[in-house]
Amino acid sequence: ALLRLSEKVCLFSHDMGPLQLELALLGLLVEERWPALHAKLEAVGVPVDAVATRWLLCCCHGTLPPAQCALLWDAILFEEWVCPGGGLGVLLAMALAFVGARAAQIEAAESSFAAAELLSTAGEAFVGASGRRGGRESAAAS
Repeated sequence: ALLRLSEKVCLFSHDMGPLQLELALLGLLVEERWPALHAKLEAVGVPVDAVATRWLLCCCHGTLPPAQCALLWDAILFEEWVCPGGGLGVLLAMALAFVGARAAQIEAAESSFAAAELLSTAGEAFVGASGRRGGRESAAAS
């Protein structure tokens, strides 16, 4: 079902044009919501799309623990069923949440490497902010 979603939304096109449009939109949303963060990323040469490409193409697989990833996929598929094309909106919202989870830390980063590392691991910070980890570890700890 997720493969059909990605085919419908055409992120996996020959020239990746639709993906580039979505990444440009994400960049504009980051710039609008966090101007200082956007300026910092521009200054150190770390574009959001360098990391967000993986988030969008893989539907956050490998970014979130399996339990949270399954919940995200449920939301994507539900939105796609209710409103065709809506699943992509869920992915963009998740990408914004990832960036926002690390915005203050990235703004304070002293090097481009530190900023890139914080941005690329933003999904981990987002999950950590809820105080829970996904999968069997959280069930065993309870």
